[in-house]
Amino acid sequence: MTDPRSSIKTLLDAELSSVDLTWDDDFTVLTWHVMYEPTILGLDRFFLDKQLDLIFTISDSVSTETVLGVSHRGHYRVTPFAIDKYDVNADKIITASLVLWKAVEELRRVFKENPWGSMRSLIEDKVEVHDFGDVQVWSKPCTVEYKTYSR
Repeated sequence: MTDPRSSIKTLLDAELSSVDLTWDDDFTVLTWHVMYEPTILGLDRFFLDKQLDLIFTISDSVSTETVLGVSHRGHYRVTPFAIDKYDVNADKIITASLVLWKAVEELRRVFKENPWGSMRSLIEDKVEVHDFGDVQVWSKPCTVEYKTYSR
């Protein structure tokens, strides 16, 4: 049996484009990673130890079987995470809120160009800030919803 999140992870790994996922200079490409949702603890270490600029996490699916012609409805939460980064001169090179905006736009593009099911939507939640003392990790949870209809 495969993890139901694997289809979204495979899609994001294949379709996320570096064209729009850039630093504040709109030229330097961000480094990112797609992973299954961990606990929030430890994400700061991914950014600092692995030198990542952006992390996408995928939560467990919530799906229901329904009636009246709709056979299946599923919800996944895909959350981009980012941190502010500075160069050696203490000039900001990555603004987390800008990276999150770019990441959500890229998610919207990927899901629009690669639909599955009969209906889908991307619903954005508010930005959250997680303070780890030495670093603040910003996130913007998004819910991907799809419906498939019986024939």
